[in-house]
Amino acid sequence: MSWCRRCGAWIDWIQPPKGRPVPVEYQPVVVMPDRGAEEFITDEGEWIRGKRTLAGPVGGNLVVFVPHRRYCTGRR
Repeated sequence: MSWCRRCGAWIDWIQPPKGRPVPVEYQPVVVMPDRGAEEFITDEGEWIRGKRTLAGPVGGNLVVFVPHRRYCTGRR
């Protein structure tokens, strides 16, 4: 866990199998895979598309992370 140099928010890092580490929001979210246009990353580093939802008894929901670049308020 570390701080974003641009906006000062808490971030974490996930290492995909290929490529560079990805900064992600500190808190995970629950999504329904294949039901939306948002892109998320799993803790194993796999990219998925889905729609945010609430945790519940519905099967198939995943706990994933939001890439920090989507919410970074720092200057680019």
